[in-house]
Amino acid sequence: MGYKHFGFRFGVLNLPHQIVLAGKFIRPLRNLPNMNLSLLKLPRQQGNYLYYRLLELDGAVSRASRLGDDRLAGEAVQSLDQLLLQDRGYIRERPSAGFSAVVRTCHSVDVDSWDLLTETLQGYYAFAHFLLSKAHIQLGQFESAVRHATRANELGAPNAEVYYDLGFASYQLMQYEEAAANYEKAIRLSPQDPRYYSALGGALTGLGKHKEAITVLRKSIGLGPGNSDAHNTLSYAFIQIGDYKAAIDSADEAIKIDSGCAFAHNNRGRANMKLGRFSEAVKDLETAVRLEPRLLQSWSHLGRAYQAEGNMQKAGDCYNGVLVIMRQIKIRSKDQYLAAVSAERGLNEIGITTKNHFEMEALSKGILTKKVIAFYLT
Repeated sequence: MGYKHFGFRFGVLNLPHQIVLAGKFIRPLRNLPNMNLSLLKLPRQQGNYLYYRLLELDGAVSRASRLGDDRLAGEAVQSLDQLLLQDRGYIRERPSAGFSAVVRTCHSVDVDSWDLLTETLQGYYAFAHFLLSKAHIQLGQFESAVRHATRANELGAPNAEVYYDLGFASYQLMQYEEAAANYEKAIRLSPQDPRYYSALGGALTGLGKHKEAITVLRKSIGLGPGNSDAHNTLSYAFIQIGDYKAAIDSADEAIKIDSGCAFAHNNRGRANMKLGRFSEAVKDLETAVRLEPRLLQSWSHLGRAYQAEGNMQKAGDCYNGVLVIMRQIKIRSKDQYLAAVSAERGLNEIGITTKNHFEMEALSKGILTKKVIAFYLT
């Protein structure tokens, strides 16, 4: 389908002692009433250290996400884990209670100021878990991402970007209902952000609710016409309801915005195959696998297109490649299973006998039905 997650910098304003996030986890420190900021220089300069270290790590996670750099993401995870471990006593059930107790003992501050300081430090920890969820997403560690995003929500105010991360990680774990629920929460908090509608459309297609997805995706495009993901997912949804010309139109729009979108080339190639335009399909599918060499769906469709053109050697190479890559994948999506099923059947059709291992596995686990497989292969 081609649903991607975009890395965004969760905005640090260039103001002293202030972190601003969508939804504002963290209060501006300079606005704390009746609070001497020197209080934040208590043991190991706790407050200032957390503040400046989190600014630095925010930049590191942003760069890792933008560049797709797993090494940077891994280093950020280690640094954030270390940051939280240093304050083990503060992040159990009441994350900043230990430090607040020190402040209360050492300085005469009123209760309101103490509570504000506690809330501010709790916000720091929420932000740390939020950054950890983003770094784990970059590393493909989606269960860890869910854990940290959930913790960020527990510690901070409701935040659309955290729900967005929770939705994305749940989607990657094929927990489509949870993904949709989290995207809907993000939309309630930020109803003008087209990314959230686009992501919800992806989750709805995962649930097989393609007509609902089309409505949501059109909303996303209305809010942000330059979102190639929304056009691409819309193309996928149109394929699922059999409107192949509309699918091609939507893929065209996605490619105009981002010519390097492998999923859009895949969708346009698949729609052209459904219309019997195999030479056009081959061009798009060859582009898709060049852009994303591990995109199983494109290899599977390309094998089918070659087979339709009578090129059995190339078809067999594509099918075998699908099965090699599939064996290397630990968490397999519905679309990946469909690609593997198509490859197994394709090999048998061109005279290379193989067991239908992935088809039997997908059917036994309830991931696929015979009806879904039949639609995919026609």
